[in-house]
Amino acid sequence: MSNTKRCWIGIDPGVSGAMAWIIEGQKAQVIDYDPIACCEALRAMVKKHECFAVIEEVVVTRCKREGRTSAFRYHTNWATWKGWLEMAGIPFARLRPAQWGKGIITRKGEERKEQAREVAANLYPEVRESLQRKSDHNRAESIIMAHRAKILDMTGEDESEVDVPC
Repeated sequence: MSNTKRCWIGIDPGVSGAMAWIIEGQKAQVIDYDPIACCEALRAMVKKHECFAVIEEVVVTRCKREGRTSAFRYHTNWATWKGWLEMAGIPFARLRPAQWGKGIITRKGEERKEQAREVAANLYPEVRESLQRKSDHNRAESIIMAHRAKILDMTGEDESEVDVPC
């Protein structure tokens, strides 16, 4: 197993979310959330690589913008991703946006989404074409989460050390 390459995965579990991965010595890749494609990609990764993932965890509370249906969909997707990671035996960290974006994303609100696209394209130019539209912020965020997974894995930093208040 010592010659096995490391693979770092970032998951935005939202309904319009995405999954990105970085394999040691290779270019970053990203795909939109599609249950079959994502499950197959995870299965292929775990067969060839030692993997570590970061999955976004958002505390969804009822407010004007988030209704019960939206919260239910988010948590259903989150639980699906969690189950896939556990079944594949992939260790993972559950990080809130303020945690995975610490030191990388500094803006708030809609500007945060735009900055995520810029940062992801600068960190991994090979995915720049996948980040052209405003709606591609989920792809960008999953790439940054994969980047955070790499940092956590390579430094041995505990995800609790990344804790910052939301």
